[in-house]
Parts: sequence; C-alpha cells; structure tokens
Amino acid sequence: MIVEQVDDLPILGHQLKELGLPTMLEAYFPDHGHWQGLSGGQVLFGWLLYILSESDHRLCHVEDWAECHIHILSAIMDKLDIRKVDFCDDRLGRLLDRLSDDQAWESFECGLGKQVVEVYQATNPSQTNASSVVRSDSFNVPQFRKPSDLFRHGYSKQRRADLPFCKVMVGYIDSLGIPLAVDIVKGSGPDFEYYLSVINRIQRMLNRSQNLYVGDSQLGATSNRLAIHTSGNYYLCPLSQKQVHPEKFNDYLDTVRSEGIENLPSIFNKQTDTRKPAYFFEVQEIIPDPVCDIHWTERRLLVYSPHYAQGLIQSFKNRLDEAEEKIRLLVISKPGRRNPATLQDLHARIGTITEKYKVEGCFDVQCDENRTTITVQRHKDRPARMIEKISLGLSVSRKNVVIEELIRRIGWQIYGSNAPENLFSAAQLVKLYRDEYAIEHLFDYFINRDVGLLPIYLKKENRVKALIRLLSIAMKCSMLIQYRVRLTLQENEDTLNGIYPGNKGRQTDKPTAPMLLRAFKGVAIVCTLSNETTSFRMTALNSTQSTILTLLKAPDVYSGIVDLLKSISVLRET
Repeated sequence: MIVEQVDDLPILGHQLKELGLPTMLEAYFPDHGHWQGLSGGQVLFGWLLYILSESDHRLCHVEDWAECHIHILSAIMDKLDIRKVDFCDDRLGRLLDRLSDDQAWESFECGLGKQVVEVYQATNPSQTNASSVVRSDSFNVPQFRKPSDLFRHGYSKQRRADLPFCKVMVGYIDSLGIPLAVDIVKGSGPDFEYYLSVINRIQRMLNRSQNLYVGDSQLGATSNRLAIHTSGNYYLCPLSQKQVHPEKFNDYLDTVRSEGIENLPSIFNKQTDTRKPAYFFEVQEIIPDPVCDIHWTERRLLVYSPHYAQGLIQSFKNRLDEAEEKIRLLVISKPGRRNPATLQDLHARIGTITEKYKVEGCFDVQCDENRTTITVQRHKDRPARMIEKISLGLSVSRKNVVIEELIRRIGWQIYGSNAPENLFSAAQLVKLYRDEYAIEHLFDYFINRDVGLLPIYLKKENRVKALIRLLSIAMKCSMLIQYRVRLTLQENEDTLNGIYPGNKGRQTDKPTAPMLLRAFKGVAIVCTLSNETTSFRMTALNSTQSTILTLLKAPDVYSGIVDLLKSISVLRET
C-alpha cells in the first residue's frame, strides 16, 4: 500500500494547464538535442507545482518532493516515465539558464500575458473594450553577497543598508491583481528609468490604447509622461517639486484659501464610510515639450486629507521643539560636551541641526561673540601672562510667518493626469491613487507568502534573475485562482467559510490564494496492490473544499485525478 499526499496539486495543475504553460515553456525555451528524460517544459511545470504548493523555491528540495508525489505528478502531467532524477538541482539550474535569456523571456512573457488577459476578458465581457487601470511599482530583493552589476547598495526598503539588492519592477491590471510584466534591474539608480520598459510590454499584451497607468512620483518624470501621452494612453501620478515649482504650488493653494477647504468637493465624507475623507480641486496646465515640439493639457488635482495633515503637523511641531532645544544647548557648557569654538563652527552646527530636523528657515538665530582678556598668574617656571577668552552666545526665535505658511501646505498632495474627464472624473482619479497601497499587498505575497521569494540562496546573477521570473509565473497562477474565487463570490453575493484556522465559522468574500490552497492540506490518495491489480482511493472532500472547486468552476478536478491514475496504471501493466 502506498499513500501519497495530494493536497492542492490538482487545483494548481489545472490552473497551469489552463494557461497553456507546459506547451508555452517548451515552445519558447526548447530542449537541447542532448537533453534526456522529462522535457524541460514539463520539469518547469513540476517545479512550479512544488513552488506553489510548498511556498518554497529551493532547488535542492524538489527532487525528494517529487519522489514522494511521483504518482500524482504522473497523473497531473499525464506522463508515464517521470523519475525523481528529472527534478535534480543540476537540471533545474540549467533550466534557469534558459529562463535568463532576455529575448526569449520577453517573447514568452508577452504570450503568457495575452493568455491571462484573454482569461480576464472572458470572465469580464464588459472589460473587453474598456480602459484598463494598470499599476506599476518596484520592490527590493536584498541578498547576502558582495556588490555586483545587478546587486547594488542603495536605499533599502527592508532597512538593511548593509545588503546589496536588485530591484523588481512589476506592472499589473488593477482589477485583476495579476503581475503581467516583471523587470529585474540593478539596485542603484532612480525608478523613473525603468517604468517605460514595463509599460510598453503591458501595452503589447493589452493590444489597445486609452489605458490609465498609475505609479509613484518616479513615473511623473517629464519623459515618462510624454511617452505615455504620445502612445495614446493616460497616466496618474504625484508630481514632485521638479514638475511643480513651490511658487506655482503656493499659487494653487492661494486659490483654495479664497474659496475655503470646506467648500471643496470631497470623497469618503459620509458617516458610513470607513476611510478618511479627502478634499480636492482641479486645475489645468498646458505642458510643453521643447525637444519634441509637443504640448498637452494636464489635469492637476490638489488633494487635502485632514487626518493625514493632522499627523504631519504634529510631527512638524515636535521637530521644531527638538531643533530649538538642540540649538540652545550649543552654547551651554557641560562636562563631556564639545561646544563650538568659533562663530563659523557655531553657524555650521546650527545649519546641520535645522537640516537634520527638516526645519530650514524656521528660526531666527542671532549669534554673538564676546572676547575678554584675563591675567594668568605665574606658576613655577611659567611666567605671568595675558590670554584672550572667547565666549559664544545666541538667541533663537521662531519665524511664525514662515512656520504658518509651511503648516498651511502640510497635508496637500498634487497629482497629474492627462486622462479626459469623460473617462475619469476628478473623484475617480483621487480614489484610484488612494488605492495605490494595493500593490504593496502583491509585493508581500511575492516576497513572503505565496512563493516565498526571500531569502535567495543562488549566487549566479543570471540564475537569480531567472528564478524571479519563474516565481512571477507562479504568482500569475496563484493570483488567478484568488481572482476567480473572489469574482464568483461577488457575482453570487456570497461568502466563504471554513478557511480560517481556529475559526471555521468566520466568513469572507475576499479569500486569499494561500488560504484557499491551505484548505486542501491533508487530502491524500491510497494505492493498493491486490491480485496483480492496482486500485486507488482518495480522501473524501469536505464541504469547504467542494465549495472552492465549484467557485473555481472545476468541480471534477480531484475525481479526474483518480481516473487518470487508473488509466496510467493500466498502461504501465501493459
């Protein structure tokens, strides 16, 4: 008798096959003439099953895992000649070398992206000709290694400045939540250089214009906005001081002062709203590009969040208090403290303090220097002498007019977009950017949950890049499962229970992919040999598992595995 864990493998295999992954992998990354055993595409198919089922990408564990699931893999992959050695780490490493080919990967990613978009449009016929909202941003992938061409030191979002890292640029359709394009770039350098590569690839997958691309302030570079506008698409991003000069920004706020914030249109202002309110108004500017002799009309949205402003104002006041106290202590003597010796040194330290606390120009500091001559009495061999003693003093006061002006600007954000008002109203644009945090959830799934990107143990840069690409394929499958279940629940106005550990009665209409897959842990199949015949029995599915399969519109996936195992067994006997 042989017992094998089935768990979530049939669901994952069904989803990967529906995307046509095994065939596409073999077509875009063909085997060498001397490659033996299971084809490279099928090996990658099995490796993806391991990654998604175990949330682990380590190469050295796949072979043992395959040995423990050899019959299930044979049924899912419909192959008789699967061996555990097909999944050894040497073969997996060579497959990563294939995935590191940039040209082949770009063609494969475009083909797979079109397949995902077709699935999305099939489940949402109303979105076939509608404008898509595409979000793009980057996250860091640090590693314990020496700096290299790909891994560089820079600003670390994980607060590990000692570790070099590479960046992963990701672009995805907002309503779908599936990463369509992934670009692995060097860790140092600004993000604005890498946005257009991802955007152009997504544009080819969608095969239509008038899409809205949402990003952070790095997307707001003039070159990026010009490229998106000339391609017939739209952008939405915050504008930095490089795009909007502070004087221009103050002119906008003067307009608000005359009208009053309370008279501005707002969102999330009802008592039933769970999100904090925001007030906004819109102005329009003509943006010229002297190089290309092109100009376009840009809608600029100034948004004020009272709750956000309250926290920033309190932080600003705390920094003022701390900076003022530090400045006053500069001329107060204390054992162990080195006071400034000259006025030049004193002014330099004051500048350092105001820069550290970001309160430049908020204080009026008057420094003075007193020189006195004192007599030092004779002592032993030293004669009596006159020395000059320098004492420094200062008086500090706050520039209330400047401070009030800075406080008036706190809490305001300015966004730019070229989207026409008949497609996206000002309120819609404000809400869309307020949902920008959703991409951070995708990054969390990528790094910590669904595929467990960190830590990475590979050392060859091309294989690290290939591994991240492989994990992006796994993320497509995982997020597509999540999307389909949520969509069906939304259409049926229903909820799902039985997936929360320790609280089976808790219901949700937005389950995550790990929660859904975890519900199938423990499903096993038993293979018994009697009278030279082989029989298979599978653990009966509970109501939650059956409901999930119904939501995925794949109710016969597990029963079909048993039938496949029986047919494979007959073929092996013959």
